[in-house]
Formats: sequence, structure tokens, C-alpha cells
Amino acid sequence: MKAILVVIIASSTLSSFIYSLHCYAGKKIGVVNNDKRMMTALEDWAKEKQADIQIQYYDSLESCAADFNQKNSAESSVTIFLLEKEQDWLAGHDTVTVGYTNDYLPYCDTDKDGKATGLVSDLIPDMFDALPGDYEPDIIYRGYNSQNEMA
Repeated sequence: MKAILVVIIASSTLSSFIYSLHCYAGKKIGVVNNDKRMMTALEDWAKEKQADIQIQYYDSLESCAADFNQKNSAESSVTIFLLEKEQDWLAGHDTVTVGYTNDYLPYCDTDKDGKATGLVSDLIPDMFDALPGDYEPDIIYRGYNSQNEMA
């Protein structure tokens, strides 16, 4: 079974990153209680956009993962669709650059050889593998010392 992880990079607002509200209608979005910045950004975004989502709060990433794995068995069907605009973008790009914040393990960091480590380097290739079609971009990982530097 291959799980799909949707990553939303949040700055002070989520509105610039999410443009297709209908994709999230009726969905649960998990957030860890101790990540106050993400909780606030997600709650504010949902309220501002009047998004039809249910925010599910977890005490830890482990409990979130356990809940996801319990509800998504091998028999589960996951539908992935891309908007025409997204398909066009993929068709025109052979290379994708993934920015991440250094020193933010277990999510991401840069090892002594300058390579991305953590979940970012494990999950991004899986996300592209899960897309419909045969899109296999070259992935360039670029580490930044802060979110402000990344923007």
C-alpha cells in the first residue's frame, strides 16, 4: 500500500498556497496540537475561506499517522486528480526544485555531504510516483536556513 501525503507549506497565511477549495470539501485535515503556528494558520485560513473541512487535532505525529493508517487499508481507494492547469505545468517542467528548512528533523535537514535528509527526501519522490501518468521529474533539493530566506 502506498500512502499519499499532501504537504502544504504555510507562511503567515495559507490562502496563497491553496486555490482549489472544492478539492478539500468534506475532508479532514490533521494538525498536531503543539504546532501552534500551523494550527492558527489552518484555522484562520478555513474561517477566511469558509472551507468545508474538518480540522482533526492530534497530540503527536505518531497518533496522526496511526489514525491515518488505521482508516486507510490496502483495500482503500485513493483518487488523485490534477487540474488542467496543473497538468500543463507538469508537462512543461522536467525539473522540480523543492525548498526546505535546514535543521528541522525529522522533516528535513541537510547532511554533511549537502544532500537533503528526513521526510522531505523520502516522501517527495513517492508523491510524484503516485501521480497519474509517467511524470518523473529530476528533483533538486534546496535547503534554506529560514522560511524567510526560502520565500
